[in-house]
Amino acid sequence: MPMAAVVSTYNLDNRVIPLYPGGKRIHVNIPPGATIVKGTVLGQITSSANALQTISDTPTITAGTFTISGTNPLTGETFTTAAIAYDATAAAVATAVQTALGSGGTVTGGGGALPGTDVTLTFSGAYAGRPVALMTISSAGLTGGTLAIANTTVGRSAGTFAAYSDGASAGTGTDTARGIMEYTMTARADGRVYIGTATDQEGEGRDSCPMYYTGTFRTTDLTGLTAAAVADLGRLISGTFGDGILVLSGS
Repeated sequence: MPMAAVVSTYNLDNRVIPLYPGGKRIHVNIPPGATIVKGTVLGQITSSANALQTISDTPTITAGTFTISGTNPLTGETFTTAAIAYDATAAAVATAVQTALGSGGTVTGGGGALPGTDVTLTFSGAYAGRPVALMTISSAGLTGGTLAIANTTVGRSAGTFAAYSDGASAGTGTDTARGIMEYTMTARADGRVYIGTATDQEGEGRDSCPMYYTGTFRTTDLTGLTAAAVADLGRLISGTFGDGILVLSGS
C-alpha cells in the first residue's frame, strides 16, 4: 500500500486571499530582520544605504561611563559593550561597539568626541545595506546629564521590498506601491524568510516571499493603502481606499 504524501498546512490567519481566484504573484526579498504582515502594500527599495546611528548628550556630561547595548544584525544575538568613558572619541565608541559585536562587519565612528559633540556610528562591511536595530544607552554611570541615540539612516539594500510609505525619502523607492504581501513573513538575520512573526514561525525557511501584483482585494484587508498607492497599483471598482474593492493591474 503506497504511503500518503506529506502535506504542509499553514495558518490562514497569516495570509491575505483575493476575492476571486487568479491573483498572480512574484517572489521578492525583504530586508533581514524585518517582519511584514499579510496584506501590507509594498514598495521596492531602489538605493542602498548603510545604517547610521547618532549619539548626543543633553545636558553636558562631566564625568562617568556608559554602555551601549544592541542586536547583532548578522546573528540576531544581543550584545553590551564594556564601560565607555564619558569623554570618549568617536573612534573609541566605535571600537567598543565593534568589540562587543565580534567579528563580522565594520563599525566606524565620526563626528568628534563626547561630550558636547555628536558621535555617529556607521555600519559597513558585512553590515552594509542591512537595517540595524536602534541601540540603547545606559547612562546610569554618568554625571551631569544623559546620552541619547537615534536612527539617522536606516540601512537598506537596493532591490528588496519594504512597507510602502507616501512620505518615504526621495530615492528609496518605497514611495511607489508595487504589490501586496500574501503572507505575514519574517526575515531572519541570515536573510532566510519564514511565514509568521519572529516569535511564531511555521514551515521551512525559504529564499523569498510571494507578493501579489494582480488580483482583486477588499481594501479593509490591506495595510498602508492610500489614495496615491491605489493610483500606483490599479483602480477601485467600488468604495474608497479605506473601505472598498481594489483591482491590481499588474503594471
